Amino acid sequence: MSPDLDPLEVTVALGLPPDHQHRAGEPRISRSKNGTVTRASDYQAGLWSMSSKQWVESPRLETHLRWLLSELEPVRSELQSFRSGGIEMDFFCYSAGTSPEPPSLPTEIRERADRLGIVIGIDHYQIDQGGEE
Repeated sequence: MSPDLDPLEVTVALGLPPDHQHRAGEPRISRSKNGTVTRASDYQAGLWSMSSKQWVESPRLETHLRWLLSELEPVRSELQSFRSGGIEMDFFCYSAGTSPEPPSLPTEIRERADRLGIVIGIDHYQIDQGGEE
């Protein structure tokens, strides 16, 4: 993510398809299931993102992160070039469970992400045994 990011440059450099992309200034327009079109404020920064959701069938966060790391480690030098240009990179993770604490991650996963310059953030939500937040 960066105000000047052109997601096409990222796609070409990494040789990986994004799951979401946009440039700064692009309109944020969506259509609901009932067909209503809504418009929010334009995107403030360019974004290129990929997700493990479609490719990894596991409830375990570390399994998803291992997949993402295996996709990105072969393009380490390209990631470094983007980081040198001021582009921020992170793994934004969603977690929900009965514990008030997010899942712990093996040191090996954190070290691999650190070597790529990628921060791991976990947005964790505690749910009760019945599945309610």
